Amino acid sequence: MIKAIPFIPVASELSDPLKNKYAVSEVLKAIDSSNLRIHEVVTGVEKLSDLRLNELGAVIIFVVTGGTERMIAELARRARYSVILVHKGMNSLPAAIEAKSFLNYLGVSTLLLKSDDPGKVNEAIKSLRVLNEFPKHIALIGEPSPWLVYSSRNEVIEFLRDVLKSEVINISLEELVNEYNSIKDGSVYEELPKGLGRKSSEGIDLKALAKAFKLYLALKKLLSKAGTKVFSIKCFDLIKKLRTTACLSLALLNSEGYVAGCEGDVSALISMVIGSKISGKPSFMGNLAWLDNKEVVLAHCTAPLSLVNSYELTTHYESGIGVGIRGYLGRGSEVTLFKLDPLMMEAKILYGVILDSGEIVQEGCRTQFRIRVLEGDASLLMNRPSGSHYVLILGRHKIRLKYIAELLGFQ
Repeated sequence: MIKAIPFIPVASELSDPLKNKYAVSEVLKAIDSSNLRIHEVVTGVEKLSDLRLNELGAVIIFVVTGGTERMIAELARRARYSVILVHKGMNSLPAAIEAKSFLNYLGVSTLLLKSDDPGKVNEAIKSLRVLNEFPKHIALIGEPSPWLVYSSRNEVIEFLRDVLKSEVINISLEELVNEYNSIKDGSVYEELPKGLGRKSSEGIDLKALAKAFKLYLALKKLLSKAGTKVFSIKCFDLIKKLRTTACLSLALLNSEGYVAGCEGDVSALISMVIGSKISGKPSFMGNLAWLDNKEVVLAHCTAPLSLVNSYELTTHYESGIGVGIRGYLGRGSEVTLFKLDPLMMEAKILYGVILDSGEIVQEGCRTQFRIRVLEGDASLLMNRPSGSHYVLILGRHKIRLKYIAELLGFQ
């Protein structure tokens, strides 16, 4: 269910109510107001209490007139995410600039936009919705992988809890293994999609495919009990425990409306959630496998089946067992590379096109995408990195991601 975002116009007590009403109506005609909850014009700080704005999430503050600086500041301080919207005339912009200067001083992040560019305003509204509807719970199955010396720091969990208001549900790998062992092999073969077998290539027999699919069934049951469809898993430990990998599970689940990340990387998972919500399609989490001038190679052993144009099943790269995914995207496909870094409070946003898929880096993960970066500084991914994992989003989403970063106070 989509949460309506409050649209709160503010005006001076000395202003003309008819002119205020007209200004509000003109703005609402220009933008997409279908998911906004429109409030009457507020003309004093003391009247804000009538709005019952406790625990305010996202808000759009429309500055109708000057003399509204204290109201703007109060609303933005109560909200987690706020857009300050101004129009030309009635001292709207000067009031907004004064208020935003004060909010910047306090460390309160806001987005200041002009109403004469409705396209940008609509993008900002969509950005607010993504943040306003961020999942309340995510699951971490097992701990983050030990090699994530940067991405697994506790500040990431604190950012998730304190800023995005999302709690981590910790689930042990033992719980997953017990769920796996409770599933009868006969039922696995009955539920195994016949089309999967036709995608198998080297090293994949029916038994290996069944074991990987059994893990998928166990994960679905476990997540249903936890009440969330967003998770990351310490996948490498399953190789020793179950002699299979989670690559196929993640490929299937990401194609079914889950957001499923690898290696217990919560930082990358946050970026995957945002990417999926923005594009309406699953996002791909990959290692930065190589970088050469403006060409980037992202690689991992899993990819959402509904994201790629075609795929085949092979083994997991490092172990040579389990079921990995080799996925392909069409040459020229537009993509956005994205990563939020809660430790450095930075966002990496780059736009490019797919040059190639397949085995680009020899001795590497099975799904590999070679991307030509057209907008953004690709060298920053290596010279000022944000962990080893980056997220690929199908399509061009630079403006909306930029707004999300600014709303969160990221550079």
